Parts: sequence; structure tokens; C-alpha cells
Amino acid sequence: MLSFAFIPLFLAFVNLAAGLYAGTRSRAAAERIAFLAAGVCLFSYCLLSFGIAEFGGFPDLVQMWIAVFAGGALFAVPALIAVAAVVVPEHRRWALNAVCAIAAAVSLAALIFIVRWGVPPPEAAPLAAYTPPLRLHLVNLCIFLPAALFFSYRTPLPAGTPVIIRRRKKCVTAGVSLCGLCLAAHFFGGAGSFPLLLLSGVFVFTGYVLVNYRFLDAKAFLSRLIFLLCSVIPLFFLHGQLSGAFRLQFTEDLSLAFSLLILVSILLLTPYKSMMQRVTQRVLTSRRDGYQDILKELAQSMVAILDMDQLLEHMANVLTETLEVERMAVFMAEEQSFQARVSRGIAPEAEEELTVSGALIPSDAWRNAGVIFTGDCPRGTDAEALRAALQAVSPELIIPFYFKNDLVGFVALGSQKNGRLYQPEDVAVLRMFGSEAAIAVEHARLYNEAIIDRATKVLNQHYFLARLREEFTRAKRYGRPLALIMLELAQYKDFIRKRGAVPAELLVKNIALLLKTQLRAVDIIGRYAEDCFAVLLPETARRDAPASAAQLSVYRQDCLAVAERLRSSIESFDAQPASGRRRTVPVGAAMFFYDAGDKNIQAEDIVRLLVKTLEAMPKTAAKKHVVVCGETV
Repeated sequence: MLSFAFIPLFLAFVNLAAGLYAGTRSRAAAERIAFLAAGVCLFSYCLLSFGIAEFGGFPDLVQMWIAVFAGGALFAVPALIAVAAVVVPEHRRWALNAVCAIAAAVSLAALIFIVRWGVPPPEAAPLAAYTPPLRLHLVNLCIFLPAALFFSYRTPLPAGTPVIIRRRKKCVTAGVSLCGLCLAAHFFGGAGSFPLLLLSGVFVFTGYVLVNYRFLDAKAFLSRLIFLLCSVIPLFFLHGQLSGAFRLQFTEDLSLAFSLLILVSILLLTPYKSMMQRVTQRVLTSRRDGYQDILKELAQSMVAILDMDQLLEHMANVLTETLEVERMAVFMAEEQSFQARVSRGIAPEAEEELTVSGALIPSDAWRNAGVIFTGDCPRGTDAEALRAALQAVSPELIIPFYFKNDLVGFVALGSQKNGRLYQPEDVAVLRMFGSEAAIAVEHARLYNEAIIDRATKVLNQHYFLARLREEFTRAKRYGRPLALIMLELAQYKDFIRKRGAVPAELLVKNIALLLKTQLRAVDIIGRYAEDCFAVLLPETARRDAPASAAQLSVYRQDCLAVAERLRSSIESFDAQPASGRRRTVPVGAAMFFYDAGDKNIQAEDIVRLLVKTLEAMPKTAAKKHVVVCGETV
């Protein structure tokens, strides 16, 4: 029985160490206090059990153990209630805190009773003697702990709560329930202390598992346990066979010594241990190879994709296909907020409303964390407001993109389709993903700034002319007709002088958006000047045989119709919708239709001809038609 008595002592230190470790690793103050309290109280409870089992024949020592450690035993129930309270939402936690306070008051009364009057040594199990302190402890076990567990089970989590938090709540309440049953069974003396104390000792370790999400995946935990057992069980089986065989020739002590010598030789002189380690490592890291694909794909994105929209789409596809997430969204910085640019598994109308205020993101805390776990946000983050803003995604992880200490965007990843939780290797690779993605995004941003007009988000003059030369060369080589349209906003400078620069910038931004809605995906639109837009219509002919004269006439009329539609839509646009008085901006339009016949003409010649045509128009009012190379049509 002497060796059996050391089991509660061992569990006492396991509880204390696990409680300290879980408490120090927790970011939330409530979790730190709860798990520290549970670890200390269960440590005292197990140590009390060990003291009575070891020194049961010495009443004075028993009295000493009870006086020193009974406080921890009596406060075990309030500590467990406090642990259960950490998984309840903030707006409902007050009730569990009240239950915990009442249970602590009951335990304090029992402790005062022990300190003031002492406790006679029990003849049976330590908690089987119904002394006044133990009656109070029974009240906690039978009333307050079940009430707290029922309240914890029945408290719903807010909509959009990540799966990791939902699982944490279930595991915490299950762990508290298990530990409560262990205490109750030991209290009534209906079962041996070893299996029940063993289960209660595992509880605080489970608490660490719940605080540190990385080991919450049951599959990973079970795989470690199974491979450990697979490594140890064959040795135990061999030990039994060897000791039984040697016992026929030697004494029991010698047979045990010979068997242990052979087992030690197997572990030290054979590759058995390294072989089992390699098998375990291969199984536990089998998914890492898939995450290497993320880095390869992202490296290709940095080299090959400079268009921001294409880059973000590519990132979303890589993450969705590799991680198999149900929902995700990529957010990019826009002034004082972050707007969703690309999403998967989210309705389009919900994506348009996905905006996160920059005030919800503590830059330093996010940068130091590397990968954000929404179930355990860094200090300084308003977790509830952040989850509310990202409710459509219900993210488990957030991967920030930092470039030179500036947050340029982030990815919100929801739960995985197969129910698997993110593992440490996932976090390590995703942290590298965030670093590489930040560089790729910054490169794309700089490239877009070089080719995109900041106000209208269409091509600037320099890049539009480069695209024009490229398409014009292709049209001459392959005999494909194209059309170039220029639209000039008449009286635009008067509008700036009367209304100001900000309304004028808003006007051209809306006109650019209007033009985008009127054109095909292959059409090219640019801002040629402050008051002039240019539109290139490539591939105006079909992809069959070279166009005949009649077909070219049809294509020319189609391009004229497009030019007239663009001119009339801009001219009918209300430049002052909030003033109550309709005001429109006159528009002059000129078009050049290239039928791929003249091989000597250059793109610059076409641009100069259109500019002269627009300059010849009167500025006071726009003509109600489109001019083709100076001729009225």
C-alpha cells in the first residue's frame, strides 16, 4: 500500500504543474485565474488524500494534513465552477460568478470551522466522515456545482461563434463534470481513490488543452497516445514472456533483472526507438507536405501575378483548396477600414457588407502574434466586436499581412469542411504564408499604383497608351479591326471652380464606374487627361475569316452605337444628385475606327487625330452626336 499511496502525491504535482502552465499560457485574465485556482485546489486535494493514506496510523500527522490542505480540498468546487465560467459569454458570466462566489463562501465557512475548532481524524475515507465542514462540502458538490454545470450547458453562444470556441465550451463543461463526479465518488467512498483521482488529475491538463487550441484536435492527441502505447505495449508483452521464461531457471528477482536488461538493450542497442519515432513523426506530420504547396503557389504568385485582383483570387483559391475551409475572406486596407475583396462560401450581398474598422485591430499585438486565433485574441483586441464584424465568415484564424510594420490586409479563415482543427504545423506554415503574402500584395499594390489612376481606378495615361500600342500592333498583324473612343467632359474646369476639387473627383470616379458597367471585360478604359476618358474596343470582328467591306461597315456601326451609348449615359448622369436640382455635364465624343487596312498608320497618329477633333468642338455645350475623325455622322 505504500507505493499505492504515492499515486495521489504524483497526481497532486501533475495538477499543480498543469494548472500553472495553463494559467501562464492563457491570454485572458479570467482563464488564468480559473486554471491557476483549479490547479492549486486539486493539488491540495490530492496531497490531502496522500497524507491520510500514508500516515493513517498517526493521528497527529493526519490532523496536520487536514489543517494544512483541507482548505484546498474544500475550495476545489468553487475553482471548478470558475473554470466552467470561462467558456460562458461575457453577458451571461455574471450568473456563474455569483454561483462561484456563494460556493466560495460556503468553503470559507468550512475552512473557518476547521481552523477554529479542528477536525477529529476520521476512521474511514477522509471525506466519508460527515463532520460540519464536510457537510458544507457536500452542499457544494450536490447543489452549486450541478447548478453551475447546468447553467454552463444551457447558455447559448452568440451567432457566428467560431467552432473552436464551441468545442472549447463542450470540453470544459465535460471536464468539470468529470472532475465533479470524481470528487463526489471519493466523498461517498463508493469507489477506490486511484481511478477517480487519476481522472481528476487529468482535468487540469485538459484545461491546458482547451486554453492552448493547438492540441485541441482529438485525432492528434489520440494518435500520440496510440503510438506511445504501440511502442510500450510490445515491450511489456516481451517483459512478461521473458520474466516467465527466466523464472523457471532463476529466482524471481534474477528473472526480473534479466528481463529488464534485455529490454534496456533493445532500447539502447537496436533501432527500435528511432524506428517508432520515425513512424510517429511521419503520421503526425503527414499533412505538412500539403502546406508546402501553399508556399510554392504563393511564390509563383509573387513572380507571375502583379494584378491585385488576380493575386487575391489566386490566394483565395490556394487556401480554399489546400485547407478545405468552408468560408474565408481576404480583406485589404482602405483608408481607415479593411474591406473584403475576395471571399469563398459567403453570399455576395454579405461580402459587400464585410468591413472591419481599423480601430478594432491593435497593430502591435497583431504583428507580434503572427497568426490570430479568434477564440483567444491578443490583448487590446475587442474580441466581441471583431467577431460581430466577421460574423459572415465565423473565422477560426486570422492571418495578418504586415509589410514594414504596416498592416496591408489579412485573411479570415473559417472552420474546415472535414471538422479538423488547425494544428501547430498549420500555424507555422500559415505564419510564413502571411509574410510571403504581404510581400506579394505590396508588389501588386506598387504595380497597380504605377498603372492605375488613383481617383478613378482605371488605367492612367501612360499605361493606357502602352496597351493601345500593343493592341494596335496585334490588329495590324492579324487583320483585326478595333475602335478607339475619346470622351471629353466639357466645362469640367468650370465645375471644379464652382463646386471644388472633391466633388469633381467624385464626379469622375462615378463616371469611370458608369463606363465600366457599359463595357465588355476585354475592353480597355483609361483616363487620358483630367477631363478626358479613352476607351479601346479590341476584337470588334468575329474570329472567322477576314471581314469583308460589308462586315466592316457593320462593325463600324456597332462601335458607333457603343460610343453613342457611352456619350449619352455620361451626359444624362446627374452631377448634383443631393442638391435637388438636376445638373448634367456636357460630353464631347470622338471615335476612330481602324479596319486593319492601312499598315503605315501608328497608334500615336490616331491619338493626335482624336485629340484635335475634341479640341475643335465647342466647350460651351457638347454636340449631340459622335464625331468620327472630324466628320459628323
